[in-house]
Amino acid sequence: SDSGYFYSDEFRSTEDIVSKIDHANESHINTAEDKSFYRIGSIGDNAENQALTLQYNGTASYYSLVGGKMFEYLKELEIPSIQNPDRWYGFDERTIPDALASVKYYAFEKDSREEATRPFGYKKMDEIIDNDTGKTYNIYENQYALPIGYTYDATISRDYYDSLSALDKQEALMQAAVTDLSVNNNVDDKLQFSDTSLDYQVIEDEGITWDQENHMLHVDSPDSKLKIEFEAIPNCETYVRFHNLNIDPNTEGHFAGKLESDKVKSAMYFTASDYRWALDREDYMIHLGHENDGKTVLELTFERPGDIELDDIAIHSVPMDSYVAQVTKLGTEAMTDVKVIDNKVTGKIKVSQDKILCFSMMNVNGWTLKVDGVATPLSEVNTMYMGTKITKGAHTIELSYQTPGLKLGATISAITCILILFGFIIERSYKKKKHTQEIHNKKG
Repeated sequence: SDSGYFYSDEFRSTEDIVSKIDHANESHINTAEDKSFYRIGSIGDNAENQALTLQYNGTASYYSLVGGKMFEYLKELEIPSIQNPDRWYGFDERTIPDALASVKYYAFEKDSREEATRPFGYKKMDEIIDNDTGKTYNIYENQYALPIGYTYDATISRDYYDSLSALDKQEALMQAAVTDLSVNNNVDDKLQFSDTSLDYQVIEDEGITWDQENHMLHVDSPDSKLKIEFEAIPNCETYVRFHNLNIDPNTEGHFAGKLESDKVKSAMYFTASDYRWALDREDYMIHLGHENDGKTVLELTFERPGDIELDDIAIHSVPMDSYVAQVTKLGTEAMTDVKVIDNKVTGKIKVSQDKILCFSMMNVNGWTLKVDGVATPLSEVNTMYMGTKITKGAHTIELSYQTPGLKLGATISAITCILILFGFIIERSYKKKKHTQEIHNKKG
C-alpha cells in the first residue's frame, strides 16, 4: 500500500537467498584439512548471518548477536562496516583488526574491488571456478595468522589508549594489551607509531561544492563528483578519513557514498547523529588496501543530493614494515593443541615470562576459564576480547561457555513442570473423588 511505502518490495525471495548463500565467496573455501581454530574474513554478507548457514567462523553479525563491547571496539577504530547498532560486516579488510580476530582465510571474486583492498600478508592458495555461475574466485591464506589465544608481554592503560587516534590504536594493539591486568611492563608513551598524513589536492568538483571555511559539502545530484589526487606510498595501508561528517536527520537518517580510484572502489555508509538508530559517531575511516603506491586519483560520490556537514578530509598512510615482527611476536608463545568442541575450547601454552593471554573471543557473559584445572577469572582485553594473566611456565587452558541464566531458567522450568503435573494429579484425583461421590449419592 502507499501508506506502507511498498515495504514488502524490500524483501527477497527464499530462492534468491538460498542461491546467494550457496554461491557466496566463502562457500568456495575448502579448509577441511585445517583442524586449527580460524576465522574467514567477511566482506559483507550475501545474506544476514550466512556464516551460521555455511558453518564457518566469520566476522559479520546481525541483530542480537552483536555484543556491546564489539560495538565499542568498531567505533574506537572508526571501522565503517558497522551500519546499525545491531549489524556489522567485517573489519573493513584491515590487516591488524583481522589479525587480532584470528582471521586466516579470505575468498574474493577475481579482480574485484574486495580483492584489490585485501589485507597485507595474504598469499593466494587456490583459484576456484563456480560451474553454476561461471565466476572465478581466488582463495587467500594469511601467512601470519594468530591462533585463538596469543600473548602480550606489555600493557597500556585505558586512559592512554583512549587518547590515541584510531590508526594509532590499531598499531598500539600490536604492541601491548589494553587491560587492567598487569605484567609489570606498562608501556604508556613508549609505543612506536608510523601513521603519516599525505598531502592531497582537489583537482575536480563536478556538482560537489566543498566550503571548507564553513565546514559544508553541497552535493547537487547522485552524479556529482569530487576528485582528490595524492601520492600513495609503497608497502603501506592507505586510509581516507572524514572528520565530523554529519547530515540533517530531518532530511535523511542515513545515506551512502563511494570512494573509487583506478585500483579500488570502497562503499561508505553514514548516519545522522540524531537518527533514531544513530551510531553516535561523526568520524569515518575508509581502508583502501596496501597496493596504492604512486599517483592516485580518488573519486568521491554520494547516492543522494543535499548538504553534508564536514570539517575535514585526510589521507593517511601506515607502513607495514614493522607488522610482520609484531604479529610474529604475538604468536610465538601462543596456545597450541587447540580443540573446539561444542561450547568448550581447550589447549596448551608455555610462556617464558608472566604474560597476558588474549583470547580472540568476544567479551560476553557466559564464559568461564580454568588454568591447570583451577577456576581463573576472565578480564576484558582490548575492549572486544577477553583474557587472563598467566605465569611463567607450561599450562593447560579450558574455556567453557554456558548461556547466562540457563541453569536458573532450566530450574524454574523444571519446578513449573512439576507444579503443573502436581496440579494435574490433584485435579484428576478431585474429579475422580467427586465422580465416585456422585455415583454413591445416586445409589443412596
